[in-house]
Amino acid sequence: MSYTLSPRAPDAATETSAATPPAAPQKPPLDFRAVDIVCALLTLALGFLFWEWSTPRFVAGTDTLVFPGLGVTLFFLAAVCLCAVWMRIRGIRQNAKSLVTLAAVIAGALPFTLYDTLPVYLALFGFEIIVCLLWVCFSCGSEITTRLSGFVIFDVINQAFIVPFANIFTPVAALRHSFRNRAASKNKRLAPAIIGVIVALPVIALVIQLLVASDSGFNIMLDKLFDFADLPQMRRFVWEAILGIPVAFFIFGLVFGNASKRHTEMITSEHAHNFVDKAHRIAPAAVYAPLILLNALYLLFFAAMTTYLVSGFGHRLPAGYDTYAEYARRGFFELCFVAAINLFALGFAWMLSKRAASGHPKPLRIIGGTLTALTLLLIATAASKMLLYVDMYGLSRLRLYTLWFMLVLACVFIALLIWHIHTFNAGKPIVIICAVLFLALVLSNTDGIIAKHNVKSYLSGKTETVDVFMLNDLSDAAVPAMKELGEKAPDKLIRAEAHNLLAQRMSEVSVVRSRDLPVMSFNLQSAEARALLNRR
Repeated sequence: MSYTLSPRAPDAATETSAATPPAAPQKPPLDFRAVDIVCALLTLALGFLFWEWSTPRFVAGTDTLVFPGLGVTLFFLAAVCLCAVWMRIRGIRQNAKSLVTLAAVIAGALPFTLYDTLPVYLALFGFEIIVCLLWVCFSCGSEITTRLSGFVIFDVINQAFIVPFANIFTPVAALRHSFRNRAASKNKRLAPAIIGVIVALPVIALVIQLLVASDSGFNIMLDKLFDFADLPQMRRFVWEAILGIPVAFFIFGLVFGNASKRHTEMITSEHAHNFVDKAHRIAPAAVYAPLILLNALYLLFFAAMTTYLVSGFGHRLPAGYDTYAEYARRGFFELCFVAAINLFALGFAWMLSKRAASGHPKPLRIIGGTLTALTLLLIATAASKMLLYVDMYGLSRLRLYTLWFMLVLACVFIALLIWHIHTFNAGKPIVIICAVLFLALVLSNTDGIIAKHNVKSYLSGKTETVDVFMLNDLSDAAVPAMKELGEKAPDKLIRAEAHNLLAQRMSEVSVVRSRDLPVMSFNLQSAEARALLNRR
């Protein structure tokens, strides 16, 4: 069953006036189905759950702020289930590309429940939103190009800013039109009543709050009837209901727009290619000169510093350095920064330089390929220095994430080097590699890896000491390693530090009982840490 809202007919004066210029193109007609009307209501609930399940919360009666864990996972799974059923009823079937993207959404939702507050919490949340947008786009076949490439950035822009906002008021139109349609005559009384209640809920909640505040008897009555007279919680529900409306409109506009192909072609493949083609305005010679200078500079750098740079590969200190820390730190972050600059330089060179009819100029391919190879050598040198530093002093968050970033850069430059040798769609492997490596990072329990590596290296004698206070600054993932350190450390001072810090964690745990924690803040790692601390 479908409901069609046709465009309004033009006025008679417009029809008879020959001098009037042609009217602007009409918006695509709205074609609502029964499932769209149901989902318009369900997305309102989903918008409320976004704030209820995905925002930090203070523990009742304390100043302890806890981050959502299980709630974030459940929200993304609920959103995916609703959208999947919605699209399936509309006749939209999943394809290979959308199924892979759906798997990425599910995999990215798991770390919120598995691990304590992630250091990359916000990055993972943003990644989840972007992948969800692409999943809807791929499911409905609304992508700009059928093959995955660097043009996926245009899909993200289209799905995040154009499609949902161009269809932002479609849920209101769907509900309003369903009540006016004759096919909905059986629901003429019930449906308007439901809409009226939904619209009035924030006002009703506010009135209840004011009445409770004005009379203790009414407060006691509500407490007995509903056992639900917590004013701060009611106030929170009111705000979450209000703020959930734009979230609901965004979700509905996104899915409905893609499913009905409404405003999905405001950015097309032709637009994307035209944008890229128009950027090729700089003469190749103007690009060759700076790239040649960069290549010459790096060659001179490697020639002058060969012994110094390759010392990291042999795990030995070059002359003039007293400690490994001094050697590893000197110039490491500068080398990483240089590698990132080279990536942008190559990107601008290929984006802005003019192309011949046969494609990219051969000199530019040679110069760019040389710069890519030299950058890989820089990355390898920086990585060897960092690995030497880790061997001597252990891991930390900054060291681990830096190694991960260098791995991403290395994979990207390897793909670019192959592309300079033999042209292919390099955007596809780069996008896939970056997504896979990011999921590997967030699913690998980084804090647990850091703590376990450092304690194991110290207990085995590989490192002379271990930074117990740095381990304590990690999340609950470090508790098992710290407990082992407190039991097996040969140094009495380190054992005492580990015991004292664990006792401090235990006192913090005892202040906030498990039953006082918001249910949606649950994560498996914190639960295991609490159980381990309680067994001390």
